[in-house]
Amino acid sequence: MTAAADAAPAGGEDAIGRIEEQEGPGAFRHDRRPVAQAGDFPSQLILTALLLSAGMAAFIYVLFRNILLAREIKKRKAVEEQLRLQALVLDQIEDRVTVTDLEGNITYVNESETSSWGYPREEIIGRNVEVYGDDPERGATQKEIIQETRIHGAWHGEVVNRTKDGRAIITDCRTQLIWNTAGVPVAMAGVNIDITRRKQVEEALRESEHRFKELTDLLPEAIFETDGDMRLTFVNRKALALFGYTEEDLREGLYVLDMIRPEDRERGRANIRNRMAGFDAGSLEYTALRKDGSTFPVLVSATAIRRNGRPGGIRGIVMDITERKKAEEARRESERMIGSILSTTPVGIGLTVDRKIK
Repeated sequence: MTAAADAAPAGGEDAIGRIEEQEGPGAFRHDRRPVAQAGDFPSQLILTALLLSAGMAAFIYVLFRNILLAREIKKRKAVEEQLRLQALVLDQIEDRVTVTDLEGNITYVNESETSSWGYPREEIIGRNVEVYGDDPERGATQKEIIQETRIHGAWHGEVVNRTKDGRAIITDCRTQLIWNTAGVPVAMAGVNIDITRRKQVEEALRESEHRFKELTDLLPEAIFETDGDMRLTFVNRKALALFGYTEEDLREGLYVLDMIRPEDRERGRANIRNRMAGFDAGSLEYTALRKDGSTFPVLVSATAIRRNGRPGGIRGIVMDITERKKAEEARRESERMIGSILSTTPVGIGLTVDRKIK
């Protein structure tokens, strides 16, 4: 084995020699420098840098995405909070709010709306506003409101609705088209205020005024009221007939001092000031002036109208004392005649009262 082992290198040298003789010197040299491997330092450094760059980019992307996501979540929470606040406001105000599509189908109602009509929210959502009912003789119909809102963009008026149990409720209703950011109408919103009680009070007041006017029209004297500027605000039928004016004249504007002759107006103005100050001068005589310019004697009794503790006009009664004045004049004329007769009679004349000579 030793001889064979020793012969192997010699044979190898001979082979190298033969190759160099054929190929030239240096044709077969063994480069003993280490061959670069994939795991050497420069390659690892480059690879590490690439990996770090990719990782950093991914990290920055995830971080940026998370920041945007956090902002979006925060924004959405703010919007949701705002919506919750708006819902709380809408549910706590007394006005009734309804939102519908353009056909009048209900998409939202606030708490006041549901409690007023007696419908649960889930029962009324999706139904047409005609469920509220209407009364064409006393207000607008639901179809008219929808049509006017879609044509003109808004509507305002009175409407009589019906609760679930059939009670009539009069409301002051305002509607408005809702537009999106592109300027396209997408919905309608309505706000209703219950004015049933107010209308009842107004009706009672009108009835009271009607009864008052009927009573005053039965009186034989003229009745009047004025505002603080002494403009006549009410007169009865007798006053119009007595002074020759009409209801249209009253609406156009009549003033109490225009009802007396110019010579009496300064005295009348002073007496009005005294009345407004609380002084009662009793009944006063004036010479009244008709629309046609004729005059006649009157006796006026008046008092101040007080509103919130302050004088706001006068009201009074005007009596035509023409006949009384004529009777007084006739009596005076009769007394003058009797006096003239007595003064020219040659015999004594005695007047007895209860059998006693006067």
